[in-house]
Amino acid sequence: MLGWKLRELKPELWFRIHSLPESKRYPESEAEENILLARHNEIARDVLGQESELLLYWHWIESFQGIDGIKTMDYAEHDFESTLYSAKVERWEAGKFDKLILGVANDELSQIVFLNPENGSVYAPYDGGADIFIINQKHKNTLIARYFKWASELESGL
Repeated sequence: MLGWKLRELKPELWFRIHSLPESKRYPESEAEENILLARHNEIARDVLGQESELLLYWHWIESFQGIDGIKTMDYAEHDFESTLYSAKVERWEAGKFDKLILGVANDELSQIVFLNPENGSVYAPYDGGADIFIINQKHKNTLIARYFKWASELESGL
């Protein structure tokens, strides 16, 4: 369930947004952190909804930031090995996951993935933005149109 692996496996479901204007990767001020959090909270709400309990996936450690996980699987590919953990978390609310988002944005945490099990939508923040996976093509097209200013200008979408 790592975001980059999902992008390889299901490119037709994927699109990406950047956290900061001009595709800047890391926030360097409180003002930039506020922009980053506003973007993530807005699009995550639209991707994941606000009604459903979510699943959160991550790797390496069993517990972090007060969230205790259960071992989901061992993952190995080439020279990369890890253990994947998961936990049920409450529905998305603006501000609730800011500490997680900032940890990922500042490259202190990596490879976290939120999944809405009711509609299959996935929100995978990374240090620079978020990879988004939407099963419903109409919903995906609506989100792409709404957030096109936050998307990459590269043909690849990266």
